[in-house]
Amino acid sequence: MNTLHARINALADRGKLTAALRDWSHVVRLDGNEIHANGPIDRAAVEQMHEFTYFVLMYLFPLPKQVELA
Repeated sequence: MNTLHARINALADRGKLTAALRDWSHVVRLDGNEIHANGPIDRAAVEQMHEFTYFVLMYLFPLPKQVELA
């Protein structure tokens, strides 16, 4: 389970990521692979990665506590 692909799936299997976040994680993973292989990407892809990072961090950290407190 050393690949990022496997680790993303394992997080989803353990309920740490929703199916939608798992799928989006794979899109961002593939975009990252594209960057490493071919260099810079377009602004839309960068904005998608930014949004992904924001939502994953919100889902994993403040949201569970906010739900608990509600």
